[in-house]
Amino acid sequence: MPWVRIKKIPNDKVFMDIISGLVFNCPSCRMIKTPDGTDEKGKKKYKIVYEPVSVRKSTFRKRSVSGSLLSTLLLQVKNPLLKNKTYSPLDSSASVEAEVKRIMAASTLGDPYYDLIVFRKKSDMSDIESIYYYIRNAFAHGAFEVIGVTPGERAYKLESAKDGKIAAQMRLKESTLKQYIEFSLYDATKVKSLQKPRTKKA
Repeated sequence: MPWVRIKKIPNDKVFMDIISGLVFNCPSCRMIKTPDGTDEKGKKKYKIVYEPVSVRKSTFRKRSVSGSLLSTLLLQVKNPLLKNKTYSPLDSSASVEAEVKRIMAASTLGDPYYDLIVFRKKSDMSDIESIYYYIRNAFAHGAFEVIGVTPGERAYKLESAKDGKIAAQMRLKESTLKQYIEFSLYDATKVKSLQKPRTKKA
């Protein structure tokens, strides 16, 4: 059975806010190595350039969120899922579909629409940017399905694939997607406020 079945697309403000926040304003960047002349021995040099996924350039990096700050945001996204054992980043050779089936078979959660994220790690993006990138792809390519409603909100199945290979499968509630939009707009100061202060050694 396919992860996503094509159904009617919602037509309301909540859905359009999700599309605006996670597709048009996707905060992810690709890391690209570009030629940067040669060194004194004539060896080619390269520099790292971060290319926004969206031409609107509403990226984490534009707001100086990079390095450890991206890791801090990743914790905000993955910690609730880790508690439920429904978060799994994979290497490029692993099967997303098999891992989703394993998680669902093992889960004893009472909520039938619990959040779930399984994705293949990308070499040109941090994990948090990869998650946003895969969400963006699923919506942009129409590979999503609106599923059962828990009190007052919808949930979505999302799938991102390239060249016939599935790179990510997720199930996320609207409230979760709204939270991700909020995270995507944080500047460096806001993200730093989420970091736990280091305790001084006695």
